[in-house]
Amino acid sequence: MIHDFLSNWRLYFPAEFEVVMQAVESHAQTPQWGEFPINDWAYAKVMTYTTKTADHTTESHKNWVDLQVVSSGIEQIDLYAPDDLIQSRAYSIDDDCIFYQPSGADRRSSVLLTPGMFGLFFPGDVHKTQMASKEPQEIIKIVIKIKYEFFTHRK
Repeated sequence: MIHDFLSNWRLYFPAEFEVVMQAVESHAQTPQWGEFPINDWAYAKVMTYTTKTADHTTESHKNWVDLQVVSSGIEQIDLYAPDDLIQSRAYSIDDDCIFYQPSGADRRSSVLLTPGMFGLFFPGDVHKTQMASKEPQEIIKIVIKIKYEFFTHRK
């Protein structure tokens, strides 16, 4: 998991990632809800929702990396060790998700996504999104789904 300012993206990604950052900027400036292809290894999901104070879905992925950006509002994302959770739904190739529920252990870390920052969640990074940092608020969020092979099969 990486949490940093969008302006630092070049510290983590090669030059061909520029097209992804252009998509983030474009969707942040004029959001249109839905899914949008970027290239053969990435696509964007643009959404709006109200953050929650109650428990919400905790998930991880196997084949896709999530680049998550909030263009409006503040979202808390909680991070967990997989061993501290009970799998509540086995892996589904349809949505590339494994779902979890609490086991009683409450070891977690949290990050805040605010405009100008990003969170990058790799396969195995168990995370719970849509959480309110204090009070629920409406946010606009861009999730770029990136094939894991982009990071593992590079020359």
